[in-house]
Amino acid sequence: RDVVYAGQLIARKRVCELWKMWRAVASGESLAMIGEGPLRGELLAQEAPVEPGLGADGLAARFRAASALILVSAVDHWGLVVHEATLCGCLILITRTCGAADDLVVHRENGYVMEDLSESELRDALMWMRGLTAHQEAEGRARSVALAKQFSPARWADRAYQ
Repeated sequence: RDVVYAGQLIARKRVCELWKMWRAVASGESLAMIGEGPLRGELLAQEAPVEPGLGADGLAARFRAASALILVSAVDHWGLVVHEATLCGCLILITRTCGAADDLVVHRENGYVMEDLSESELRDALMWMRGLTAHQEAEGRARSVALAKQFSPARWADRAYQ
């Protein structure tokens, strides 16, 4: 299965730690790291699968083609990329420290919420994803879209002015 990280390549996003742990525990899943930032060179030196950032249409196409988005930021107030990925029907592998984890991910339904980034948590998340039947994956993808549709600028504005 294909997993995508999309975002800044910076320390707060823990991309170097993710790549190190991915190499240790992932077998059978590919990881694409899409983005730009100061850690790009370090990741490329470690032979990480780094790709340049994409525009909205390109990123949406990648999300629709991928099995899951992974986000393991140390701090992320509202995971905009999580919202974008769920709108595209992605499953989500996320740490509890990421924004939108509580709003857009139902643990073991449309994603897997890791308490924090560790090899054991990442291994468990990947095992959950590997164990999904085609039907369960389709249900999870549909749940992602349904959850994502509950959040929009128009809906926020309607609630804010009531």
